Amino acid sequence: SNTHLSEGNKIQASCKPSLMYRLQRALPIDKWGVVQNLSVSPADGQYRTKKHKYKMTIADDAVVSS
Repeated sequence: SNTHLSEGNKIQASCKPSLMYRLQRALPIDKWGVVQNLSVSPADGQYRTKKHKYKMTIADDAVVSS
């Protein structure tokens, strides 16, 4: 079932500092968006910021739309 997608669970995401300004404009906090070209990996370790079991890393050449 995809009910977890409609609930809007938050996921930890990271990118290079040079990409941050563009992402902040394209993906406002608490808004839905589409990101193409990212990787998803298990969220574990000392710096885990969300309860979600995965985290995403947004690539430099990502395409972002809201």
